[in-house]
Amino acid sequence: MVSQAPEVLSRKKKAVSILGTRGIPAGHGGFETLAEHLALYLADKGWSVTVYCQQDGRGGIYEDVWKGIRRVHIPVISHRSIHTILFDLKSIIHASRENSVKLTLGYGTSIFWLLFKLKKNMNVCNMDGVEWRRKKWSFLQRLWLRFNEKSASLLSNHLIADCPEIERYLLERVPRGKLTMIPYGAFHVTDADEQIIKNWGLQKNNYILTICRIEEDNSLLEIIMAFNQKPRAEKLVIVGGIDFERERYHWKLRTVANDSTVFLGPVYEEAKVNALRHFAKLYVHGHTVGGTNPSLVEAMGAELPVLARNNPYNRWVAGPENHYFDSVLDCSREFDVLLASPDLLQSMAEASTKRFQQRFRWEMILGEYERVLHKFTGEMEPIK
Repeated sequence: MVSQAPEVLSRKKKAVSILGTRGIPAGHGGFETLAEHLALYLADKGWSVTVYCQQDGRGGIYEDVWKGIRRVHIPVISHRSIHTILFDLKSIIHASRENSVKLTLGYGTSIFWLLFKLKKNMNVCNMDGVEWRRKKWSFLQRLWLRFNEKSASLLSNHLIADCPEIERYLLERVPRGKLTMIPYGAFHVTDADEQIIKNWGLQKNNYILTICRIEEDNSLLEIIMAFNQKPRAEKLVIVGGIDFERERYHWKLRTVANDSTVFLGPVYEEAKVNALRHFAKLYVHGHTVGGTNPSLVEAMGAELPVLARNNPYNRWVAGPENHYFDSVLDCSREFDVLLASPDLLQSMAEASTKRFQQRFRWEMILGEYERVLHKFTGEMEPIK
């Protein structure tokens, strides 16, 4: 239930403001999910938590309280890049007046953190991946991101890297004491409603799943081509926003896909996503850049065997027992072997589950975030 009394939260001792996402409850991606889980966790631990939320439309800033969390809503006209930059700037101006440690998710507008510096605000930043390397950005966008990556290293009080490869990259720019490695988290999914997948015409253990943004960086063209190298009994199910009419890359995917490829579009409802993962035969992950990718961790939390693009990020997350590919031919050969080997898939699934339990459970991850934030509140007593 939403209350209209955010002032009641101000009496708590430890305070954190979470910036850089579209807001909570989550409905868009990994950072929003992290923000939601962390905000609820910290509120339960006695923190005063504020989350900045991007609101469609016009008008002034307004506040409410959701599940004990203060939300500051900032209206902007759309989600185009320029309006997201405006939202970030307004969030930073508002947050700079607050007596709280700041947690900023992403560095795309870090030049504005000069205001935090001037007002001596403590700011911790999750740097996400090496964004400027992504193919989807134009030259000017890459230049902007590269500039802000450098300014983030200078203007933040502490950085969080979400995998060892990003940690190594950032250690070339900041001292060891200014950096902590904390990966993304997920919940353990052990059951789901089978009727959900039946509503899509899918059968238990008879489809390969991938969940991602429909972008070149995520190897979807290669995955579809590899899957179509020969007739297969299974379906390839792709979850992500798709626009065949306006997006050239999306249209290209449709031209190479056959009837065994199913484009479900975006699916955000937790029960539906959990069902898709729980009943899949194999999870295929094509991300070429980034750190600890949320969709990969969540697949492992659903006890799925993984076939992933071969790079240091994915190998660290999924571990040596899962399988990897470098090319269309590699991927096709892996499909041939894995889809015909239930015992191998079972051993990979067990390895995914073990790796998930050891490193990616939300209970562990959120506690690590609290320990970092706690250093910048001025309250140095041990965390219980």
